[in-house]
Amino acid sequence: MRQRVYLRADAGPGTGYGHFVRSLALASMLKHKFDCRFFSAEPTPWQYKLADGICPLESVPSGEAGFDAFLDCLDGGETVVLDNYFFTPEYQLKIKDKGCKLVCIDDLHDKHFYADLLLSPCTDDVDAYDLEPGAFIACGPSYALVGDAFRVDASAQRDGVFISFGGADPEALTLRCARIMHELHPLVRIDTVVGDGFPALQELSEVPGVAVHVNVCPEEMAALMRSARVAVCPASGTCYEALACGCEVYAGYYVDNQKSFYEMLCRRGLVHPLGDLRANAPDFGTPPPCGRFSFDGVARRYQSLFQGLSMDIIPYPELSPAQSREVWEARNLPEIRRCMTNPEPFSFKAHCAFVDGLKSRSDKEYYAFFDGRSLVGTYDFVDITDGQSADRGLFVVPERQRSGAGEAMERLMETRIARRGVKVLTACVLKDNPASLRFHKAVGYRTCGSDERFYYLRKEL
Repeated sequence: MRQRVYLRADAGPGTGYGHFVRSLALASMLKHKFDCRFFSAEPTPWQYKLADGICPLESVPSGEAGFDAFLDCLDGGETVVLDNYFFTPEYQLKIKDKGCKLVCIDDLHDKHFYADLLLSPCTDDVDAYDLEPGAFIACGPSYALVGDAFRVDASAQRDGVFISFGGADPEALTLRCARIMHELHPLVRIDTVVGDGFPALQELSEVPGVAVHVNVCPEEMAALMRSARVAVCPASGTCYEALACGCEVYAGYYVDNQKSFYEMLCRRGLVHPLGDLRANAPDFGTPPPCGRFSFDGVARRYQSLFQGLSMDIIPYPELSPAQSREVWEARNLPEIRRCMTNPEPFSFKAHCAFVDGLKSRSDKEYYAFFDGRSLVGTYDFVDITDGQSADRGLFVVPERQRSGAGEAMERLMETRIARRGVKVLTACVLKDNPASLRFHKAVGYRTCGSDERFYYLRKEL
């Protein structure tokens, strides 16, 4: 039976569809490996259209009644994804009390989170969030929430302009930017995308050269982006979609929760900077972006994250005596020992002394992964230098190898060590273990040296 993932986000003409669309993009990346269901307050027909072919969309009541209605759908075996600013810490605890694993998507970092995993694609500042000590955080462009329609090859033929500032766009920035773009490029086609709550629809339709598209589906949106050379949008999910489609992007911000995302995009050189659009007229003469980023592999990273999250992850010092013995027995299996830097067997007494010594060490972290009652494998960091680097090791028990468990452990644990500011992971692989070398390269390591016995590897987070 596949692990269940229940996603909860609301949308509407007044509030916009951003949270709903990005959570649906997550569902599109998980649907092949997990049993996904989406819950939203009184969905519109357009929301049902978007969800069609991705996962079932179920309606809950609007307002306070919707909170309890969603809780009633949980039996404790689910991984729950929450995406909206109004899910309070108290509500998060109610979901945790059900026994569920909890994932929160956020870009405002204005509260404490009880989430097991915090997703923040719109910032790379791991210190911005108030999290539980054992929580994981996945942030930055490597975890961009971009739907299937946008993760395809971009067309080489492109000469138009794409403009969208979300479905609601209360500041009518789409209209302002369309007028400026027409003045600068009077012969270029300008495609604009707005929602049914856009306040200046008539004025926008009267701008020469402008085509207005209302409430388009992702496939239509992606087609418009792929036909455009330039995209103008806020620092939001739309920006990632345009970058994934190969557009040269002009981006700014007009609400406070977009500012940190905007600053990250500028710092990485991914966009033309437009600044605060509430205060400044957009300047489309800024220097071109100098950074590049590939969205390849995002779906697989998310699948691995959620696979790892479905397991129980226990630090060595917190293992029960039976669990600790199971780890020791697995580590001493001949097929495991022969792949280790130290292949010699060791006693259970020595293992217990090692575990006890970890309690006073800050430069080492060891974890065991369990699926139900069965050990999956272990993962460790040693020589941890906060803010810099760590050396890591792992093994997967023989019966779980080639199941994706190793990559799940890798993806999840690299999001944990990031909380200590670690930027680089190193590892070593025996030269007579080609399967391990292939695995390490598949999860992002590159060879940086070798000797008679080992390849030495490095990965930048």
